[in-house]
Amino acid sequence: MLYSSPTLKENYIQSNSTGIFCSSGSQPVIGNKSTRVGNYISSNNNGIIVYNNAIPIIGNGSSGGYNNLVNSTYNVLNTTGNTIYAQKNWWNNDLKISGLVSYSPDTTQITINAPPLSKYNGSFMISGDDDIPMLSELDKAYQLVASNNLSEAREVCLNLINNYPDYSVSYNALNLLKDTYTDKEITAKNDVYKYMFTNNDKKDLYGMAGLILSDIDKDNRLKHIDAVIETYKGESIIELALFDKLVYYCFELNDKESARTISKKLDEKFPESMGAIEAHKILGDEEYYKININDKQVSQNTDNEVASELLLSDNYPNPFNPTTSISYTLPEDGKVQVKIFDVLGRELATIISGFESKGKHSIVWDGSNVSSGVYFYSITFKNQAINKKMLMIK
Repeated sequence: MLYSSPTLKENYIQSNSTGIFCSSGSQPVIGNKSTRVGNYISSNNNGIIVYNNAIPIIGNGSSGGYNNLVNSTYNVLNTTGNTIYAQKNWWNNDLKISGLVSYSPDTTQITINAPPLSKYNGSFMISGDDDIPMLSELDKAYQLVASNNLSEAREVCLNLINNYPDYSVSYNALNLLKDTYTDKEITAKNDVYKYMFTNNDKKDLYGMAGLILSDIDKDNRLKHIDAVIETYKGESIIELALFDKLVYYCFELNDKESARTISKKLDEKFPESMGAIEAHKILGDEEYYKININDKQVSQNTDNEVASELLLSDNYPNPFNPTTSISYTLPEDGKVQVKIFDVLGRELATIISGFESKGKHSIVWDGSNVSSGVYFYSITFKNQAINKKMLMIK
């Protein structure tokens, strides 16, 4: 999804590299609160990827939810600064999430046409952030928009943006702010995003305001994207701006040559990033996709079989920020250890130490407390040891 916000319900999305890819201002509703029948999203490399300034609703107090999110390397992979709401879903006691994801577990089950679809619905939890007090304000803003109290919702959103610019809730508020203006207030909406982009300190949040402005003011989309690129130079938000620019050339101008030039810039500046990979997918570069994505999937599928020897798969994603999944396959039952080391050989963490059964296993390492750089992960099993390298880019 690129600049589109459909409602997705009653779909079976299985055994893909990516089940649902949300990017570039997309705010889809995934699931159906009213009927409690959502989607069966299972056994994908990534079930739902959230990229750029997308904010899918995978379940909150007013819409979405009741999805079956299971058996993927990541059921929800959020690469943005937004908090993604994914409440009232069935995870089969195995969340497999990355990034800022709000979720709530329980065990009440409902069934649609096979396979079964169930829900979780319980106490509120959040992965990866400490801004729970502001989340109640964000919830309030969503409810106000749903009940058409737009001026009150706008006030709440602006308060979050202005007072908490370094918190994830502010990215949600920045996107939700668009919905607090009516069609007759398009000039006011343009002005508020333009002001945030041009009159504030250089923060990713305000750079994102420039990209949102490019979506609102479609007649000047390229101008606004280029302004973000010029203002932020080599910073991480440039990846998002270049990706939006590629989408513009490819789909709105049908200029594949210019789009491919931007794809090369993504490869140079952000190699193997989400933007670089998705750009090649958009351009139909099957050879690139095969080398960079499908080979990882083949490796994982091979590991699913009972191996005759110890296997350690490449971590995914790699590079990563700040979490990555490490998979390994044991030829028989036994004691296993998985450890993380820095480039000087100093042990940083023991993430597995104990007896495990034969077959494939997977664990997520969170490197939030370490800096960008090269690290090594090691598995030891019955006098066998395998080491591999990984790269974190914050």
